Amino acid sequence: MNKEEQQHSKWQWFLMVIFIPAIFAMILAVVLLNYMGVNVGSGIQQVMTFLPFHSEEEDSFESVLQDQIVTLEEENKVQQTTISQLESDVSRKESKIDQLQNELQALLEEMDILKVENDSKKVEMKDIVRTFEAMTASKAANIISELEAEEAARLLSAMNIEGRSQIISRMPPADAAEIISLITE
Repeated sequence: MNKEEQQHSKWQWFLMVIFIPAIFAMILAVVLLNYMGVNVGSGIQQVMTFLPFHSEEEDSFESVLQDQIVTLEEENKVQQTTISQLESDVSRKESKIDQLQNELQALLEEMDILKVENDSKKVEMKDIVRTFEAMTASKAANIISELEAEEAARLLSAMNIEGRSQIISRMPPADAAEIISLITE
């Protein structure tokens, strides 16, 4: 046998005679101790703390991780609270939007009704203005003099300039002056 084979055979002998039986004995001991009710896991952890390669850095690393977990859980709670508040704000604002849209719809409907009424009043006003324009200027002046000044001014401002001038010229001067001042405003 050469030297390489002798070295291999020494390693093989060490593995076969010492290492593998030692591993087998340890496994057998752990199984027997567990069967007898001894908590082997905690004993191994205690032994591991005394070993030189088990450092306190691992313990401090675990405590840092625990601190980070606690911090993250607190941040999560704060964010969940913030989310809940924001969701309630959104629902309040959505209900406010719905309420405002309903009010807007009601106002638009009311505006349509008023527009229809205003259109009918304009038609009535045009009919009245045509009636006054068809009358003689003196008769129209007598009737308009009896109306309130604001209404008379509104009727006269809707008339054409020629008809308005003829009617105003036949009105009493005080009434004509008051109506003209209201028309110019």
